[in-house]
Amino acid sequence: EILVNDPTLITHVNRNAKGWQAAESAFFKGWTMGDVQKLGGLRVSNQAGSLAECTLPDVTPPRHFDARERWPRCFSSGVYDMGNCSASWAIAAASSVTNRLCISN
Repeated sequence: EILVNDPTLITHVNRNAKGWQAAESAFFKGWTMGDVQKLGGLRVSNQAGSLAECTLPDVTPPRHFDARERWPRCFSSGVYDMGNCSASWAIAAASSVTNRLCISN
């Protein structure tokens, strides 16, 4: 079983990474790739089916709308370049939630 902090694995990742650098992490000391895979992924809540259907108001949408213009303080950071990072879904989700919270405040 390959260790997460294996120098050969880190070298391989860094040869293929674009815009970021992999390194050993003390948090994962002694962890194998299998240990990380056991962490799993996201689960859908049982409450998801009980949400009310979203109804659309009877309005004509504008011909042009740019959220960056409407809420400039919420969209001030640039676009992230995650290269070959497999955590890009997490960055996108966190960014989306952050923007939504900013808009609602």
